[in-house]
Amino acid sequence: MKALGYFFCYVAVTIVIGALLSYALFLVIHDSPLAPSVLSQVPFHKVVPRAFMLVALLGLWPLLKSLGLTTRRDLGFDLPSRALLVAIGHGMIVGIMILASLAIVLVILGVRELDATGDLFPFNLVGVVIKALAAGILIALIEETVFRGAFYSVASKAFKVTGTIVFTALLYAAVHFIRSGTEIPFGDVSWQSGFTVLAYSLQTFWSLAFLDSFLALFSAGIFLGLVRFSTGHIGQCIGIHAGWVLSIKVTKYLTAKNDASDLDFLVGYYDGIIGYLAVAWLIIACLLYYLFSRRREAVASL
Repeated sequence: MKALGYFFCYVAVTIVIGALLSYALFLVIHDSPLAPSVLSQVPFHKVVPRAFMLVALLGLWPLLKSLGLTTRRDLGFDLPSRALLVAIGHGMIVGIMILASLAIVLVILGVRELDATGDLFPFNLVGVVIKALAAGILIALIEETVFRGAFYSVASKAFKVTGTIVFTALLYAAVHFIRSGTEIPFGDVSWQSGFTVLAYSLQTFWSLAFLDSFLALFSAGIFLGLVRFSTGHIGQCIGIHAGWVLSIKVTKYLTAKNDASDLDFLVGYYDGIIGYLAVAWLIIACLLYYLFSRRREAVASL
């Protein structure tokens, strides 16, 4: 249980320092003459998640070092660079197939519809795809290194495979709700404001209105955990995650949520795409991947 003890200390320190650092970052963004003018309009509640992410990343190495997890293998990069790129590419195809097919079903059901107000000019769409791809790779690289890489290795010190996958999936789903809709006026921001936003986020997290989105993110974490266990690295996890982000951003560009649909309960408030249908979709994906992995292992043993 040493690993869990260290991990929860890491979480506690991250929360305290992150909440305090968010105020310092806010001051730098809004008062520093070196900061780009566009950042001066960023509200405080959007600074807070970035502060937590920064502290979490900075504290990750001390956590891993204290547990003796300092190799490429511990971070999930236990394969040559070229093989890693191939794995990312294969994973991206799988990720796009999963989310794009979900988006198509949502359009067929009328839950989402083509956005007639959007600019669907081909050149603009290409630009959106390029930006979405870049964002997807960056987000996936960071989050998969943290969750299916570092946290997976930490959890494996305390749990067996099933427990490790479930634990990291819960963490992965939970951190996506460290976001708040409460806006603090610029003049009222103080060193305590980070804790105010965090408290509001926790209240939102426990709201049943977000249960469908939480379950969808948890199911996504389970699927990525299965891939991590089956492959022994995070290459495909990065690709799958990037493919999901790409598909979601393009879907949101091309379509809009139809609030008048009788089936709008199939998607949640989080992004209008993931929800109860995504939960069922990902459960099926988990079962298919598990069966595929078992069959591949059986063939390899012949």
